[in-house]
Amino acid sequence: MDTISVGLIPEGIALSPIGDFLAINVMNGSNLPKASPYYHDFGLLKIMRLRGTSLTPVTEARVPGHWCEGAVWSSNQRTILVQCMVEKAIFVFDFDGRTLKPAGSFPVAGGPAGIRT
Repeated sequence: MDTISVGLIPEGIALSPIGDFLAINVMNGSNLPKASPYYHDFGLLKIMRLRGTSLTPVTEARVPGHWCEGAVWSSNQRTILVQCMVEKAIFVFDFDGRTLKPAGSFPVAGGPAGIRT
């Protein structure tokens, strides 16, 4: 089994419906005080390919939110939602099997936590 470093404060992981990709939501220090040397003004969404017990990086994108926790896949593996507490929003990403592209966001009534499908 592989061990891969994904960055500062990985919070949510989600296996794609078919089971060949893993989405990893990395806080990237966005939940820390701005004075912290580990603070970044964005999170990261990383996608890994899963083959057997091996993980290989596929792509990543900046998440324009802070204190982002969970991630979920659409049933066709072409859309990923990432929830961010500070912005009280869900950020949408399109995934074509190789690249991630930001596809907007939508607000929610409170800080979203624990998103699942």
